[in-house]
Amino acid sequence: MNAAPCSEPSPPPSTTSTTSAPTGPHGAPGYPRPTSPSTPDKPSSTSTTPAAPTSSSAKGLLLLPPSRDKTKGVFLAYRAASYLDLKEPEPAAAAATQSLLLARRIGAPRCARLVDDLLPRFEPYARARGVPELLQLAAA
Repeated sequence: MNAAPCSEPSPPPSTTSTTSAPTGPHGAPGYPRPTSPSTPDKPSSTSTTPAAPTSSSAKGLLLLPPSRDKTKGVFLAYRAASYLDLKEPEPAAAAATQSLLLARRIGAPRCARLVDDLLPRFEPYARARGVPELLQLAAA
């Protein structure tokens, strides 16, 4: 009597995507990017518009000890970028100014570079409150 060889069933194809490491605001490593799944016949119910920073995030920023000033500077730069995404230049300029001043005070070139990278996005808002001051500070 011939028996068929016993073999393990092959596993189903993987359903996980093979994308790069998760990224956060503006490509920072370590945070997943928001996705909005949709099908051609059904529009997505998830918005990709960034949410305005909440008061709880502002409170959290205030609670950071001085030893976490670099974190605070990066967070402020990300906040500025989020406000620019929302076309709100005044709070964006305030956050970017805080980040740049902090970066210069503690010698954090990454924070300064994050703000420098945002400067072209402020040009359309050159007359908005805080923007001329930010641009002048960045040029100094």
